[in-house]
Amino acid sequence: SQAEPSQEDSSPAGLLAAYDAAHDELGSPPQSRVRAALEGAAQRGTPLTHLALRSAGVGSQGAQAVAEVLSRDTNLTQVSLEDNALGDDGAAAIARGLNGHPSVFRLNIGYNEITGRGLRGVAELVAAGGPLLCLDLSGNNFYQNVAVAMVAPAGMSPLA
Repeated sequence: SQAEPSQEDSSPAGLLAAYDAAHDELGSPPQSRVRAALEGAAQRGTPLTHLALRSAGVGSQGAQAVAEVLSRDTNLTQVSLEDNALGDDGAAAIARGLNGHPSVFRLNIGYNEITGRGLRGVAELVAAGGPLLCLDLSGNNFYQNVAVAMVAPAGMSPLA
């Protein structure tokens, strides 16, 4: 099924509040469809506040395109990229795209094959401060590595 922009009841007429392409395979290369959808909304002057691309096949390349848009779209408040095989590079790209963002307070990047390496980029985003209040990292692969890092002898870096 084709992703449809949706209007929330609380939004004024004409304001595109959410873009939900959950479970909609974005195809190859995914970044072109992601970029086209998000930039099209911006060009129409209908800012997005909620972006949902759960299980949409974004991957690490698509994450680069999403990050580019995130860095420019200051109206977004919620971003859901759950279950998209972002990996470490994709997670780091999303974190860079949101670094300094003025309004995203909720980010879901759970179930994206993120390891301790990708967690570092996300940790930098959190450490930078900003409006981010809710960060979902569930279902990723770094929990065991983080526990090992906390008890590892000095000089040993299991997260490298």
